[in-house]
Amino acid sequence: GDVARTIIIENGDIAPLLKELETVVYDGGTRGAFFNQHRWVGEEIWVFSDGLFTLGDPAELLKKPVYTITSNASADFDGLRRMAAKGGGNLINLNRQTNQEAVATLTTATFQFMEADFGRNAFKDVYPATPQPLAIGEVFTLTGRIQAPEADVTLKFGVGGRQTGEELLTVRTMDANETIDLERRWAYQKYAYLGMDQERNQGSMVELAKAFTLVTPLTSLIVLETVDDYLEHQIFPPEEFQEEYLARITEQEKQTERTRQDHINQALAEYQERIDWWNTDFPGWPKNALGQAEDTGASGGFGSADDWGEEEVEIEYDEAYAAPTGSVERSAPASDEASYEMDSFGMADDDSWGEEPSARTDRAQMAATEAMRMEESSTEPVAMAASVEIQAWDPERSYLETLKAEASKDRYMKYLELREEHEDAPGFYLDVAIYFHEEGEEALGLRILSNLAEMKLNSDELLRVLGHQYRQWEKLELAEVMMRKVLDLREELPQSYRDLALVLTAQGEYEEAAELYMHVVAEIDDDYLSRFPRIRELCLYELNQLRELDGNIRTPDIPQDKQTNLPVDVRVVMTWNVSDVDIDLWLKDPYRERTGYSNTLSRIGSRYTSDYTGGGLGPEEIMLKEAKKGTYEVVAHYYGSSAQRLVGPVTVQVAIYTHYGTENQEMQELTLQLEDQEDDYLVGTFEFGG
Repeated sequence: GDVARTIIIENGDIAPLLKELETVVYDGGTRGAFFNQHRWVGEEIWVFSDGLFTLGDPAELLKKPVYTITSNASADFDGLRRMAAKGGGNLINLNRQTNQEAVATLTTATFQFMEADFGRNAFKDVYPATPQPLAIGEVFTLTGRIQAPEADVTLKFGVGGRQTGEELLTVRTMDANETIDLERRWAYQKYAYLGMDQERNQGSMVELAKAFTLVTPLTSLIVLETVDDYLEHQIFPPEEFQEEYLARITEQEKQTERTRQDHINQALAEYQERIDWWNTDFPGWPKNALGQAEDTGASGGFGSADDWGEEEVEIEYDEAYAAPTGSVERSAPASDEASYEMDSFGMADDDSWGEEPSARTDRAQMAATEAMRMEESSTEPVAMAASVEIQAWDPERSYLETLKAEASKDRYMKYLELREEHEDAPGFYLDVAIYFHEEGEEALGLRILSNLAEMKLNSDELLRVLGHQYRQWEKLELAEVMMRKVLDLREELPQSYRDLALVLTAQGEYEEAAELYMHVVAEIDDDYLSRFPRIRELCLYELNQLRELDGNIRTPDIPQDKQTNLPVDVRVVMTWNVSDVDIDLWLKDPYRERTGYSNTLSRIGSRYTSDYTGGGLGPEEIMLKEAKKGTYEVVAHYYGSSAQRLVGPVTVQVAIYTHYGTENQEMQELTLQLEDQEDDYLVGTFEFGG
C-alpha cells in the first residue's frame, strides 16, 4: 500500500495539510489494517473516511479515543460508529451536524465507562465490551455470566480516554434478584454488541434472538404456530409441542448424517477411479510416432477419440480403470475433415493445433508392438527436469497500447486520464494492473488492481478475480480477505471453499484448509454438485496433498487407503470467475495428441477429470503421471456464455504444476480475459527432459 505521510501543524497553521490534501490522488481500495500498523503518537485519532474498508476492516480496538468524521451520504455509518465506539470516541456525521456541533463534540470531553477488569475465571461474556459514553444521572448496567458463587469485578471510568476513577464490586449468585429476567437482559446487551457489526454477525444475532425469545427486527416476522414452524426456525417449542419436536429433530439429524455419508461415499468412489488411473501402466506411442498422433486421428480436439480405430492402434488399459465418468457430454463432428478444420486455433499462435495434414501416415506404421512399448518405458527417466514458459498475456487493448507509448515516468498519469473513460470497466483495471506489475511497478499495480473492490457491485465474480490475482502475486493476507468475502456471499458454491482453502494452504494454515476441503466433500448440497461434477474428488485429492505438508491433518471420515498422495509429473488446473460460461481446457502432448472433454484419456495417460459445460467456474483439471520427453502445450477454448455479463470479459486463471505432490513441485499461473467466443488461447508451454 501507499506510505503514510506525517504533517506537523505548528501554531494552528494548517496550510501544509491543505496543500497536501490538494495533491492527493484518490485511486484504489481502502485497507483498514493500516490503522493497526501505524504508530499513533497523538492523544486522539480523527478518521476522515466513508468507512468503506474494501480491503479488510481495521482490527480490534485502537488504544486511543477515535473520532470518525464523514460528509459522505453513502458512508458506512454503522461501521464508522462501531470504530469510534471501540476507541471510546464518537461518530461525527456532517450531513446531520453543523460544523459548530462537530467542533463541540471534538472539544468536549465525555465521561464514559472504559472497561471491566476481573479475574480470568470469574466471568465470561461480559457486556458492554467496549467503552460507553455516560450521561449525568444515567443508570449503567453491566451483565455477564458468573463462573463461581462469588467473584470481584472492577469497573473503570474516565474522560477522553484517560481513567479517572474505578469501583470494585463483589457479585454473589445468592444475591440474584429473581424478579428480573437477567438472562434476557444479558442477551439483549450481547445482541446490541453483535449489532455493531450486523453484516458479519447477523446469523449469530438471529440465533441469540431465537434462543432467548428476544423481540428484534431480525426475528419480528417469525410466526410460530405449529411444530413445523418451530422446526423450520430451530426454536425450542412450548411444552405441548416438545415430544413431537424432539422426535422429529432426532430423525432430521439421522437423515443429515446419512446424506453426509452418501456424499463421502460418492467422493471415495470417484477417488478410487483416480487411484486406479494412477496405478495403470499406459502403452504410450512407439518412438517413431513422436509428433504424429494428429495424423492418425487420435488427436482428440473437436474430433472423436474413436478415430484411432482399435484395429490399427490397440490400447490395452487395465480393466480396473476407465476414463472419468460424470462429464457433460457434448456432440463432436464425426468426420475426419471436421476434426482438422479448426481455424479458431489461430489465436493460440500455433497453426499445428488446426493444421490439415497433407498426407496421412500409414496407420500400420504407427501401431506399436508390446516390445517397443516396454523398451520405451524402461529407458524413460524417473523424474525428468521440467521447464515451464507461460505465454505472456497481451489482450491487445487500445488503452494498453496508449500506455506502452508513454515514457515510464508518465504512465501513471496517463492511466488516470484513461480511467475517466473506462472507470466502470473492471477489465480495464485488471489489464492495466497486470501491465504495471509486469513492468516492475508492483505498488502501482496493486493500487490499480484494488479498484475492483471499490466498484460497489458487491460482486462475488469481481472479488474472486481479485482474490486469485492477490494469491498469484503472493499478497496472501489480501487474498484471504477477498476469498472470505466470496465465501460469505456464495457459501452454497463448492468453489468458494476451495478458493479460500488454496489461500490458507499458501499461508500454512493447513488445518482450516483441510476443514474447508472436507466441507466440499461431505456437506455441499447435491443440487450444486450436479453442476460441478467430480469437484468432491478433486478437493479430496488436494486435501490429501495437505498431509504431505502437515502430518497432523486428521480426517477420520476418510479411510486410510483413500488418504493417499498421488504425485504426478504434470497437473493443469483452470478456473474462471463466472457461472453459465463454457470454457474447455486442453493439453497437447509431444505426440500431438490432445486431452480434453472429447478425449478424456490419452495414450500416454493424460487424464481429463470433468467438463463443466454451463455450470461455470471450474476447476477443470488434466493430469499426467509420467511425462514423456518433449514439449507440451496448454490451451483454453472459450465456447461462450449463456448469460449477459455485467462485469466485463470472463477472467480465467490457469495453474500449471510440474512434479505435483513432490518436494520438487513448481507452479506457474496466468490470468487472462476472454471475450471472443469460439477462440483458443495458448496459455503456456512446458518441456520435459529438454
